[in-house]
Amino acid sequence: SAPSQAPRAPRAPAKRPARAIYQFIGSTPPLGQPPLWVMPQVEKTKLPLSAPVIFVDPGLTCTAQDVPGSALMRLAVSRGFRVVVMERRSHALPLKSPRWNLFGDSEDFEEVYNIVQSKLVGAPMFWIGLSSGSKLIVEGLGKFDDRRKRGDPSAPRFVAAACICPGYNLETCFQKFAWPFTKICLASVKDTFLMKNEAILRKHDAETFKRAMAAPDLQSLLALAAPFAGYPSAEAYFAAENPVLFAPLITTPTLIVNADDDPMTVVANAFAPSPRHEGSPTFVELLERSPCGMMLLSSSGSHCPFLDGMFWPFVRVPWHLGGLIVNCWAERCAIEFFEGYLAELKTT
Repeated sequence: SAPSQAPRAPRAPAKRPARAIYQFIGSTPPLGQPPLWVMPQVEKTKLPLSAPVIFVDPGLTCTAQDVPGSALMRLAVSRGFRVVVMERRSHALPLKSPRWNLFGDSEDFEEVYNIVQSKLVGAPMFWIGLSSGSKLIVEGLGKFDDRRKRGDPSAPRFVAAACICPGYNLETCFQKFAWPFTKICLASVKDTFLMKNEAILRKHDAETFKRAMAAPDLQSLLALAAPFAGYPSAEAYFAAENPVLFAPLITTPTLIVNADDDPMTVVANAFAPSPRHEGSPTFVELLERSPCGMMLLSSSGSHCPFLDGMFWPFVRVPWHLGGLIVNCWAERCAIEFFEGYLAELKTT
């Protein structure tokens, strides 16, 4: 059965964007919205409206220009996909309401999905998250798939999805960050999300802002900032959004890629017991029970690069996409995973 969701504090309503789709580079979405960046532009390309779409959720403080890097988008476009990058609230633009969730909001994403689907009717949809962007994929897929199972045809539907370097359990995901990444990321998060929005967040909840700014590490900051995500406590936030709770509900084919030498989202997280499930299974054990999950562990790759090629870790793409891009094994695997299911879809 679906996990129970704790009562939630009132949340500022999400405003709908005035336009649905924006150019990937060089345009300005309405302030305060989860910005959408499309590559290539719908109106300025020969790519048909029915071309497959990959939604991309960027890393912790990344943007559409650097998710990290731009090789994923360029490679996907070169192979016939249209890419839609959704920056989470305050990733690149200041907040217009005091609603902020460090790992992203599934309600925001569903709104974006519906807008894109209305413009690209019939296009097969895929979803990929990098690093912290993976949280929304596992949580969202679990919720959306379970809603359809219960008879809700309006829930977003995907052909397949992928997570590269996920953190797994939201309650412990930052605890094993290696030095100096923990200090670097903590400073970056405070600067990108808190300091940039100090006026609006402090006005809404001065005590929560003060505690979050004083947080000594990312795991503490995540818990302390729960009220900004619309929850009365960290416990309520984790009960409603921890992706490990929703992983067993996923029926969409999902690929997970992690490196054994990842210094941030360490592989040990995948083998840690989950006290929120009966018998405290690990994420790997939950995956083993899944009819649709696949996990790839490489001996090297670090946190997202997965460079393929000792002397020449690059691959050619058309000149209008840059000519050369970094050859990322994990991103290539994800796209080939999508292509396999796309080919299967065409035969059914």
